[in-house]
Amino acid sequence: MKLYTRRAPRALLAAFALAIATPAFAQDDPRVVEIRWEEVVEKSIDDNLALRAKRLDYESQDLEEWKSLSTFLPTLSYQGAWTNNQEIPKFFIAGQVIEVGSPWTIQHNLVASLPLFTGGARWFNYEIQSDLRKSMAEEVRDMESETALNALKAYFGVVLAQEMEETMAEAVEVAEANLEQVRTKRNVGTATELDLQRAKAQYFAQLPQYESAKNGVKKARQQLKVVLNIPLEDSLAIMDTLAIKSFGAEYVDLPLEELKSIARESRPDLRAGEYQVKAAEGGETAALSRFSPTAALSYTVSHQTQAEELDEDGTYFRTKALALSVSWSLFEGGGRYLDWEKAAIRTRQAELYRKLADDQAALEVENARLDYLESVVNLESLEAASAQAEEASRLANLLYGEGMSAQLDVLNAQLAKTQSRAAYLEGVYRYNVSRLTLLDAVGKLNAIWE
Repeated sequence: MKLYTRRAPRALLAAFALAIATPAFAQDDPRVVEIRWEEVVEKSIDDNLALRAKRLDYESQDLEEWKSLSTFLPTLSYQGAWTNNQEIPKFFIAGQVIEVGSPWTIQHNLVASLPLFTGGARWFNYEIQSDLRKSMAEEVRDMESETALNALKAYFGVVLAQEMEETMAEAVEVAEANLEQVRTKRNVGTATELDLQRAKAQYFAQLPQYESAKNGVKKARQQLKVVLNIPLEDSLAIMDTLAIKSFGAEYVDLPLEELKSIARESRPDLRAGEYQVKAAEGGETAALSRFSPTAALSYTVSHQTQAEELDEDGTYFRTKALALSVSWSLFEGGGRYLDWEKAAIRTRQAELYRKLADDQAALEVENARLDYLESVVNLESLEAASAQAEEASRLANLLYGEGMSAQLDVLNAQLAKTQSRAAYLEGVYRYNVSRLTLLDAVGKLNAIWE
């Protein structure tokens, strides 16, 4: 009885702690995330970690633009000084020694200052920061398209991997059924030992491919989770099947030159390059502004007192001053000229990078269009080949069951069916991805979600 009374409180405390902790642990349990391709785009744009970090760069640059505007406002500053005069000045006047001052000097200053003219440096800096912000906004849009494209590729890669797993599983089942059929015929003397060994070889050859297909599904799913910022412990429920998609139907079949024209107007990276050139030109102009004089207006209010002790209440005297200062640096050893030359070099670099980006964009459009046209032709051929292989496999099994065909014909037909089906699935995937890639190349990938 005593033993029970000592352990009972501990048991109650343990049960209470478990009841409190259970919801917390339950929140960390793996989830099942159902997802469609339309949701992939939205989730990748909202949750991708690299894209979120890029948006923070934009927010920082937006603050830099506001900071450049703050230089147009006056500044207000306070300064307090408590001076202990270790040795008070003495003057000899009319035969007498007179001390001027006191052991302590206390002074409070309030200064308001406003730059009137800086050669345009403040305005040029504002324009530079504004162009850099616009460039950063275009870079964010470009990264959104890139992230969405990678997410869609990963998503349809999962769909393809699942279809390949089903195809390989079916191939294993067919090979196993064929093996059992041949084994039965071998037992009754209507099939040879060679037929049995061939059926076994076909069956065991399918097993590694099936295992590879299963691993391919796992890898593709994990890759998609990383892109979408989904915990790797969660499970994905893919709600789409591998089918031909008509992404960007209003763009993909346009002539090449028209696609290039759309790319020059729509691609965010090209617009970002234009803003970077403008920012570099602004930096060149800002460097020239350093050759001009500057003028500033300041207004000062001072309160000062002399005291024998630091905590003594003295009589303060107030002074006010309004000052206009003009400064013009005539010679700095050539540093300003060299800074202007460096700014001019940066402008030329920005122009060259923009030209290079234009050329690369045109090349990407050409390559993407060729890949798309190739995928269209290949898909038609692969679809026809898959249908023929399906029919050939059906006929081979039918004839073999009737004793009108060799078992080797059945094995070859089954292998051709599996290979043709796998090739067709990959063809559908390449077709869909090629359309997405072409849209991205012309800067219109956002048309599928906006």
